[in-house]
Amino acid sequence: MCVCVRDRKTPGEEKASGADGLRKETVPPAAGGTAPEGLQPGARPPCPQHGPATREFPRVAPRPGRAGGCLHGGGKQPEHQNSCRLWAGAALAGSLRRASSKDGQRVRRRSRPCSPLARRPALRPGAATGEFHVCPELEKESRRILCSRFKEVWQQEEFLEISLEKFLFILSRKNLSVWKEEAIIEPVIKWTAHDVENRIECLYNLLSYINIDIDPVYLKTALGLRRSCLLTENKIRSLIYNALNPMHKEISQRSTATMYIIGGYYWHPLSEVHIWDPLTNVWIQGAEIPDYTRESYGVTCLGPNIYVTGGYRTDNIEALDTVWIYNSESDEWTEGLPMLNARYYHCAVTLGGCVYALGGYRKGAPAEEAEFYDPLKEKWIPIANMIKGVGNATACVLHEVIYVIGGHCGYRGSCTYDKVQSYNSDINEWSLITSSPHPEYGLCSVPFESKLYLVGGQTTITECYDPEQNEWREIASMMERRMECGAVIMNGCIYVTGGYSYSKGTYLQSIEKYDPDLNKWEIVGNLPSAMRSHGCVCVYNV
Repeated sequence: MCVCVRDRKTPGEEKASGADGLRKETVPPAAGGTAPEGLQPGARPPCPQHGPATREFPRVAPRPGRAGGCLHGGGKQPEHQNSCRLWAGAALAGSLRRASSKDGQRVRRRSRPCSPLARRPALRPGAATGEFHVCPELEKESRRILCSRFKEVWQQEEFLEISLEKFLFILSRKNLSVWKEEAIIEPVIKWTAHDVENRIECLYNLLSYINIDIDPVYLKTALGLRRSCLLTENKIRSLIYNALNPMHKEISQRSTATMYIIGGYYWHPLSEVHIWDPLTNVWIQGAEIPDYTRESYGVTCLGPNIYVTGGYRTDNIEALDTVWIYNSESDEWTEGLPMLNARYYHCAVTLGGCVYALGGYRKGAPAEEAEFYDPLKEKWIPIANMIKGVGNATACVLHEVIYVIGGHCGYRGSCTYDKVQSYNSDINEWSLITSSPHPEYGLCSVPFESKLYLVGGQTTITECYDPEQNEWREIASMMERRMECGAVIMNGCIYVTGGYSYSKGTYLQSIEKYDPDLNKWEIVGNLPSAMRSHGCVCVYNV
């Protein structure tokens, strides 16, 4: 049974009053109403910087207390609500420009966005081909999300309607996130089966783009013999797999994602940024954190930008509200806008093109306050308080819902919280959805294949939570106990980095990888240094 806590002020009241410093929204006139001269009723006026829209984008309902950006054009609401939100990376388009550096330094002050671009382009597979976007940065961020979340793209109904040219463009991306044969063959099968009469002739062309070891003679002969037959999805699948050469090799993995290790703690705060390619096992070092004499900060990634929020000074345990932003493409740090509330041991996640800071500690007591940073407005905005303030908890986002699991509660962490709190940004509401089988703090959570995985902490226990079934399942145990480790999903596997081992009394340097198909953990490498309390994020290359 869910326990719900609503914000005292409804989104409608915020819009009407403009309270809490939030901008009032201007609602376009309804059909039949009065429209500005030269505009159809309900149409948006042209952007003063970009002029009139040349393409239609779906309208995205604003979140509580948030006004829309420069989202041009009308259009219908997508059939699936998640579709119009998947392109969260587009919010970064206006914040990528940096002011010129001073004296050759790589640390820069805040600069205003180059343009008020839309936060979330629609989940349309063709949107990343470039023809829909005049702004190259918006097109680039669309491609980043297309490549990193390709499976979510091809599972959308709209994917079945794209043209052959757009499909070939997608398949030709070298950084498309596919790590197994079926991950690239299945979308080809589904797209072909949707209109088999007109698309069966395209099958050989499509398969040639994905570079799998097919017997071309067998495939062409089989297609010729079965052209008059009704080919179902299963028959097309059987035809393709039968055409694979007996000794064929699996498709080669592509270097689509890079792991970034930000700071951390090893007897003292660490300033380094380490960058790792898991396929080549090569480490390089990025620009150091400018203000690193702190620990227990929150780290999250939005497109190419990595946000480091809060923390506390190690000499006086003073909670901080400072924000630093690392651009992974330019290898530069920028000082961000301070949070509304100083905090440490808090959770940081990204959702809908914004950065969220949740809970944490301040002056030894848990904080219930939560807020998000909107890159378009360049401001932090408060949201409904958490049901229970927690510190050293873990949080992740799955299907546009934020989950906060476990953590400390009580003064100076006197007890451990056993509940899972979820936040729905559409209605600005927190809920209690379930309890954790083994309450912990200092662990990590990652979303994968519509489930949440809990890793690390004081034990080697690893658990998987299915929100749809509201069920927990214990999976293979880790090889090490990893308190305050890092965790990230890359290439279809879970990578867990570093941490502190209470059983050994040592900091850990090793990296463990979990393969969900094999239900098995293995050591796959080492960090450049042993550490805990570090940021661990994945950036997809475009």
